[in-house]
Amino acid sequence: MIVASALAALMAGIGAWYFVGRVECVAWEKQHLPGIEAGKQYLYVAMGECDSVLAIDPTTQTVAAYTSLEGRFPHGLIYDPGRNLVYVVNEKSDDMTVLGLPEFSPRARVEVGDFPVDVTLMSGSILITNYSGDSVSVVDPVTFKVVRELDSEAATHFAVSMDRKYTYFSNWSDDTVSVLDSSLEAVVAVIDTGKRPNHLTFSRDGNFVYVTNYKGDSVTVIDHRARRAIAEIPVGKRPMTPITTADRLYVSNIESGTISVIDIDSNQVLTEIITGGNPQHMAIMGKLLYVTNPDLEQIQVIDLSQKQVVGNIFTGPSPQQISPRYLNQVPSY
Repeated sequence: MIVASALAALMAGIGAWYFVGRVECVAWEKQHLPGIEAGKQYLYVAMGECDSVLAIDPTTQTVAAYTSLEGRFPHGLIYDPGRNLVYVVNEKSDDMTVLGLPEFSPRARVEVGDFPVDVTLMSGSILITNYSGDSVSVVDPVTFKVVRELDSEAATHFAVSMDRKYTYFSNWSDDTVSVLDSSLEAVVAVIDTGKRPNHLTFSRDGNFVYVTNYKGDSVTVIDHRARRAIAEIPVGKRPMTPITTADRLYVSNIESGTISVIDIDSNQVLTEIITGGNPQHMAIMGKLLYVTNPDLEQIQVIDLSQKQVVGNIFTGPSPQQISPRYLNQVPSY
């Protein structure tokens, strides 16, 4: 059994932040929030210890809506534009909540594997990583039933190829990523990474996959077509989330309190954007980068052209993943 201190460090790496003492969650239900407008884009944020999800209006940079969940510690989530739903996985209750839009309320709750961390969409199915269950659950999006379980080694997070034919997921325990084909029948490749692979993402041209190595303080670069690692980029301490523009890779470093800015062509770190706190999950819209920072109980807004924090959106404690990660066409900076 993992001792408490080791478990706390481990959970920080894959997403959950456990707080000492009572967490004072914001009573958003008592606020006069405007709600969600049909046809308008929002950022959806899982609020871990507060067992809720917020909708952020990126045009006003304020909280637009709030919903409470029966599930415990929501961490991973994804917006499904085709069905206008948000899927949220709850780490401590081993289930997934389906939120309907624009009413922003639960429509279904699905039992999945042990300690679900991330969720994504592929080939008409919902995929969920179950870290402690050493599996990936495949869920039917119509019946919301688990139809298949795929083996993993403490699966953590996903990245889906631009053509939707392949899904990569990181295996925390054995320092690899697995490549799953669109048939969902089998893993077609397993690729070595650095120590404790965590989050991952594709380059905007779809040719490369970037994997943060939480205990290696680095990013592994994978050639998607060759299915092999071709480089390892040193970054800050305890890297969490990678996100890309056409020519840059941005990586949040939890313990360094920075965002590494990396040139994609040279795989070299160009500069560090100082955030303070513990920057974690990110989303991008135009020239603005949105970064959750649980230490500061907010989402920081970074101007990519200025390379500095230009705004803060108060969320309260424990903001986790954001979806969608890319709100519109991403320019180059």
